[in-house]
Amino acid sequence: MTSADPGAAFLAAQQAAGVIAAKHRGDFAGAEQLLGAIGDEATRSRSCAVRGGC
Repeated sequence: MTSADPGAAFLAAQQAAGVIAAKHRGDFAGAEQLLGAIGDEATRSRSCAVRGGC
């Protein structure tokens, strides 16, 4: 297992917060676009897990 870059983890968590906020306000297209911008599937999964789900 490799250690994660704290800066990258923080950025991914912020991006996941944006996805959650967009979904909360009903902007599902925007949420999908933000989720796609997070990066690869592993990064999306980790960032959503840190935030409590996307």
